[in-house]
Amino acid sequence: MEPEVQNAEFTPPPSWVEVFQRTHLDGANPLTTFQGMLADEIVMPKAALEAADPMAVVRATIDYSRVLEDQAFFIPGEYALEALTGRWAIHYIEEVRAGGHLSYGLATHWDDLKVRAAMAGLRSMGADPYVALLKEMKHLVDDPKRGKKYRAGYGANDHVIRDLDKRFADLELEEPIAPRFKMWIKSLRKVKYVEGQDGSAHLNRIASANRLFHERRAEAQRAKEARERSDPAFTTARALCEMAGVLFLGLLGATPATLREHWSHAPNREGVALNVSTDHGTRTALVFEQGGLMKKPVAVLLDPAENEPLTQIALSREDYEAIFNS
Repeated sequence: MEPEVQNAEFTPPPSWVEVFQRTHLDGANPLTTFQGMLADEIVMPKAALEAADPMAVVRATIDYSRVLEDQAFFIPGEYALEALTGRWAIHYIEEVRAGGHLSYGLATHWDDLKVRAAMAGLRSMGADPYVALLKEMKHLVDDPKRGKKYRAGYGANDHVIRDLDKRFADLELEEPIAPRFKMWIKSLRKVKYVEGQDGSAHLNRIASANRLFHERRAEAQRAKEARERSDPAFTTARALCEMAGVLFLGLLGATPATLREHWSHAPNREGVALNVSTDHGTRTALVFEQGGLMKKPVAVLLDPAENEPLTQIALSREDYEAIFNS
């Protein structure tokens, strides 16, 4: 007689991002408390699927990930893995396209979760040649001898970096990512295509699965306020606005910059551009070292009409380094 087979519900093994989050998050506050998978679906406007340009699907997927993280306060691993990994895969493509692999490193600070997510997304959509390039660059930044230089964004003229960037450019011409991305998303059963305003109802339904929504929103606001009180980039931008007589509303971002791209009479060197929100619109502040042998760190707020500084302040060496390396 054949032994009776007991029916048992199959439990899939945890994803790599779940393992990562349970290892790295300590649960000390709502933003570091991992709840596991809450919503393993992707809501996609039907118009994006039907658009001739495959970038419509790319943008819709990225927007979905951002809405769940920025507005519904999910954290990675709590929503569809493909939305997360697709977002960071495209981020890799766009950053390298714009400024090379070193630019990608400055944008991500080689954050383990973002880099692993990029690799996972590219691998899942069958873009293995891109995965190989990113792995090669990651190997370089992990090198104990040369890695520190590359992590700081230096070495763009090194032959290995130039070769990587050239191979990436050649690969993009031969095998652009957007069509492959669209085919990948279309192959997923978890994608729900919606018309018009139907998407809002589905997003609200998904957001309601986050039991820590209110606590995370409050914690995020507290963290934002604390950062603005102490972060040198925020305090510098606020001080420049006060001196220029405009109301500081917030810091929109900071990016490495060639000064003369923003200010024609600036020193011919690199710095950091702060994008500052004010009651008179967005303004640009530049943080850089002024002078020759004895350089002094300064910050200037540019007049958008004249492309000249409205005001300037001196920075401490500590604040300058914090802004430059942030």
